[in-house]
Amino acid sequence: MNRTFIIAISMLFAAALPLHAQKTLGDGIKELSTQISTSAAKQQKQKIAVLPFRELEGQPTVLGTYLAEELVTNLFQLGNFEIVERQLLDKVLGELKVEQSGAIDPSTAKEIGRVTGVDAIVTGSITDLQSFVGVNCRLIDTTTGKIFGAAQTKITKDDDVKKIMSTAVTAHSPAAPRAPAVKKASEGKPSWTGDDLRVIVDKAERHGETINLTLAFELAGSRTGAYTFGGVYLLDENGERWDGKFEEGETAYFNLLPDTRVRRRAVFRAPPAGSGGTIFTLICENWRTAVHGIVPE
Repeated sequence: MNRTFIIAISMLFAAALPLHAQKTLGDGIKELSTQISTSAAKQQKQKIAVLPFRELEGQPTVLGTYLAEELVTNLFQLGNFEIVERQLLDKVLGELKVEQSGAIDPSTAKEIGRVTGVDAIVTGSITDLQSFVGVNCRLIDTTTGKIFGAAQTKITKDDDVKKIMSTAVTAHSPAAPRAPAVKKASEGKPSWTGDDLRVIVDKAERHGETINLTLAFELAGSRTGAYTFGGVYLLDENGERWDGKFEEGETAYFNLLPDTRVRRRAVFRAPPAGSGGTIFTLICENWRTAVHGIVPE
C-alpha cells in the first residue's frame, strides 16, 4: 500500500469521526455542570463559589454572568453542593478588587475561601468564535490555590445566545442593599420591588380554603441570570398564616434577562382551624418581600 493511499484512508476515517459537538445554551450548561460536579466530587469539595465568566482579555460580559448564574442553579439542583450566596460573593469580590481585574491568583483564591468558607472556586472564560462560543472552566482549590479540575463545552450561537451577547454590561459595584419599596405595578396589580427583582401578583383565585397565585417575575436591576424564590406564605388581615408552595416544589427557580418576564404558580392553603380572611399579604422568606393588598377573586 503506497503512502498516498494511506493518507487518503486516514483523512477519510478522520472525516467520519464525530467532532466535539456544539450544544444549545441549555445543553452546554448541563454538560459543564456534569463535568464540574464530577471533578468536585472526586476531590470531596462540597461548598462552591461560581464566579462570572469573562472574555479572554478579561472583559465582563452579560453572557459570562448568565453562564455563571445558570451553573449555580444546575449545581444546586444536583443536590450535592452548597453554593455561596451571590450577594456575599459580590461583596467579597468587590473588597478584593476582583470585579475590576477578573484575575484569580492563588492568594486571591485562598482569601475568597477564608472569607466565604468555600472549598472550591469555579472560574472560566468565553471565546466568541464564528459559529459558536467556546467556554472553558477551571476549578480552584481554595486551600492550595491550585487548579484541580477543568470543564469545557461549545455553545452554538443561535438567536438566544446572540441576544444575550448583544446586551451591554451595566457597570455597577457591590453595595449594601437598599430598603425595598412596595409599590403597585403599572397595571395596578399588587407588587414588590427590590434591588434586583420585581414580583407582581398577576392573578389571584380563591377556591374555598385554597388560594392560587400566579406570580410574575422581572428584573428591577442589572443582575441577569438565575434566581430562587422560596419560603412563601400568605398572611390575612386577621394574622392567620396560609402556607404555600410552588407547582415545582418549595422553591421556584427561574432565569431573568432584560425585558423578559417569567411566571410561576403557587398554591396556599388555609390554616387547620380555617380562616375568614379576604385580604392577603404575600411573604417570601428568602427575599424578605411583602406584597400587600392581594384580594383573590
